[in-house]
Amino acid sequence: MKRNIKLVLSISLSLLTGAAFLTACEKEKMFGEGFDIPYPLPVIVGFTPNNALVGSEITISGENLDKTNSVTIGAEKVSAEIIAKSASSVKIKLPRRFSAGVINLSTAFEKSTSSGQVYTPKYPATSVTKWPTEITQTQDIILRGDNMDLIKEIEVGAFKIVANASSLSTTQAVFPTTNLALKVGTKLTIKVSKAFGDLTNNVSPALDVKEFDPANTAFIPEAPVILADYENGLNNYVGGTKIAQSGINLSKITKGRGEKYLTVKTNDADGWTSDLGSMSFKDINISDFHDPHLTFMVNTNGQRGYFQLEIQQNGVKGGGHFTGASSSSPEDDYTFPVTKGWEWRSISLKNFPWENWWGSSNGKLVFNPKGKIENIAFTFKQGNGGSNGSKVFELNLDQIMVTDGKSLPVANLFDFENGVNPYSGSATSKINTNATISGDKYLTLTKSGVSNWDWTGDISSTGPYSLSAMKNPHINIWVNTGNEKGFFQIETFQKDTKFGASVDIDNYYLETKGQWKRYSLPLATLGWGVWGGTGKFDVKGTFDYFKFGFSTGNISGKYEINIDEVTLSDGPVF
Repeated sequence: MKRNIKLVLSISLSLLTGAAFLTACEKEKMFGEGFDIPYPLPVIVGFTPNNALVGSEITISGENLDKTNSVTIGAEKVSAEIIAKSASSVKIKLPRRFSAGVINLSTAFEKSTSSGQVYTPKYPATSVTKWPTEITQTQDIILRGDNMDLIKEIEVGAFKIVANASSLSTTQAVFPTTNLALKVGTKLTIKVSKAFGDLTNNVSPALDVKEFDPANTAFIPEAPVILADYENGLNNYVGGTKIAQSGINLSKITKGRGEKYLTVKTNDADGWTSDLGSMSFKDINISDFHDPHLTFMVNTNGQRGYFQLEIQQNGVKGGGHFTGASSSSPEDDYTFPVTKGWEWRSISLKNFPWENWWGSSNGKLVFNPKGKIENIAFTFKQGNGGSNGSKVFELNLDQIMVTDGKSLPVANLFDFENGVNPYSGSATSKINTNATISGDKYLTLTKSGVSNWDWTGDISSTGPYSLSAMKNPHINIWVNTGNEKGFFQIETFQKDTKFGASVDIDNYYLETKGQWKRYSLPLATLGWGVWGGTGKFDVKGTFDYFKFGFSTGNISGKYEINIDEVTLSDGPVF
């Protein structure tokens, strides 16, 4: 009996020791490593068609493909977009740029396979349809045409420039000349020397090389990319570690542009500690832009509000703050201080001081103004807005867009929000509140029985207005002629000389058919005539006043014009 007890004890101790040994060994394994789950292996049988153009769709056939989460193709292993998948097939969209190579496929179970067959891409021809008219030192060369994203290299005379994929689109290719020793006064040709496909019309005429003149850098801006104007009523706010109140027109303040704006506010902000939510905008194509700016309207409604700005380009993120040095408003200081109603901000994305908040693996963002923006994010924080001990946060935003160049009103000539009618003349006039475009009020002028070139009266804004700091001065005015026609001329005075200009000199009338239309008129090219005196118009000089004269132009019968938000700006306003 004693021997039996010893035997039992010996067996028990052995079992316990073995179990402990197994447990200790098991702790060293990764979770799930000891389980023998037979995850299915994907198998590629083939693909069709095998001669599709890059950018088009092909179908990969095989087995166990329904858990596919990644497909690459070509020698470079370029990612392909997955369109649809099932157990027996995966439909993908071919990337635009890749070399011949196998198709690689992986699944959510970390199982992968490759096609035995090499896929050889088929490329359309690249053809330049519009060459530059000249080559300017240090300035980008912009080529337009078909399949421009397939260009690998160009030659400018004896200089070679390798294409940067982020500066290419299907219709446009941009090449920097900053590091090229271009000689002024010579003639050079531009040749598209290498591309993924065939080349047609790939050599330019001989072009003059000219010196860059910073005094003559004005350009015709591309139309802005509207990120959010809230007229569709959609609220893209997402809550953060603290969730603020957000909604359309939540503050019940005077409208910014149109009928709707976004409000984000809370009475429980805590400085830099918590984020109060965010919103983001994805996939913004600025390849045609000259000088991309983030432009928006802001109103703090007597409080303070703020957001940190983040951007991603080519997989690299950059973050930044609005300060007196980086913002278009010198009063911004890690907060938007109490605004005077609605105010504009317009910042250069190229010159903004981007910081790396994500560590060395992220790298430092060098913004490419001809590239593509993968993401723009606003993260709402109180920032320095709580430096006075207040926990109140309020921010109203409208007209968030990427503009081509600065779009910043710097002088408000008329907005009619005070309800005062500045018009003097013979037309019937009133401050109107129906169907507004900006704010709550605008000016309406009507007159019946008019003849061509009748003078009906004017409104005048007294200066002086100095435009010396502006790069590209504009006069901006919203116009709506209702169901009739309207017209106006602009008069100003500078250095003892009166100057005048007309809008739409082809017709000498405006007709908007009941819609509001923004006229953003560059002062440099408005066609000023001398209406008194002998001086020369200086677009960056000082002006004593700006007067808007409501002549009837080529209108007879009934005259109507509604106007709003008359401003001076650096760059066009949209």
